[in-house]
Amino acid sequence: LWMRPQFAIPLVVAALFSLVMLIVRFQHFRQLKISQDTIFRSNQALKKEVAERAKVEQELRESEARLEEAQALARIGSWGLNPKTGQGTWSPEMYRLFGRAPADGPPTFKEFMECVHPDDREGLMGKHRKLIEQGVPFETEFRSIPKTGQCFISSCG
Repeated sequence: LWMRPQFAIPLVVAALFSLVMLIVRFQHFRQLKISQDTIFRSNQALKKEVAERAKVEQELRESEARLEEAQALARIGSWGLNPKTGQGTWSPEMYRLFGRAPADGPPTFKEFMECVHPDDREGLMGKHRKLIEQGVPFETEFRSIPKTGQCFISSCG
């Protein structure tokens, strides 16, 4: 019965269809295997990168701690000012030198100038103005009258 032509064609078609499905499944399995290998290698590379970043971040924290300790021992502070935004940053020692609570944040330029001795304000403001307007760097000394008492400040910008 199965040799009859009316049965042979459907059987051949069914066999070919089964063979095509096997090939498709094999290709899909092969792609999955390649994808799994790629994911594994990517995951390994990512783990390595995360470990390296954690190490660098730890080294940075240690370096910052050493800088903070050195500034405290030398009674030297550091500061920065973004001229476009007016936002400043102060090191922990700057807060101690000026008797300002870190929770208050760095002072505004106006608040900072109030800590500068009145006789030194005009010269410092002129140098600051040149820095902002013309990009001219400066190095100067001025007297400061923070809450902790008068002291001399050397500054550059």
